[in-house]
Amino acid sequence: MEWTDSGFILATRRHGETSLIVEAFTPAHGRHLGLVKGGRSARLRAVLQPGNRARLTWRARLSEHLGHFTVEAEGSRAADIIRAVSIRPKRPRGAWPRKMFSATESSSKRTVS
Repeated sequence: MEWTDSGFILATRRHGETSLIVEAFTPAHGRHLGLVKGGRSARLRAVLQPGNRARLTWRARLSEHLGHFTVEAEGSRAADIIRAVSIRPKRPRGAWPRKMFSATESSSKRTVS
C-alpha cells in the first residue's frame, strides 16, 4: 500500500541510532506514523521539526503496519514566523504609544471602587 500527500509533522521519536518514528497529519489520510530512515541526520533534522509542512510518501505492506515515510520539505514554521515579523510595519524612531491618561486629567477625578 502506498500514498502521497501534503501534511504537517506533529511529533518525532528516536528509533535506533539514525532513524525516527514520525507522527504526521494529512487532510486525506489523517494521523499516521511512519519510520524515516536517516531521520536524525543533519540533512533531515530541520525538515522533521514539529509544525513543518512536508510532502509525505507512506509505504507499507498492509495499512495496519508501521510504514516507511519519504519526506520532502514544503514549508518551515520558523520561516513563516520570520516572514510575518518582517512584514509588520516599523514605528519611526521616538514614536511611542500615547499614554492612557492625558496630562490635563488630574488624579482627583479618578474614582477608586
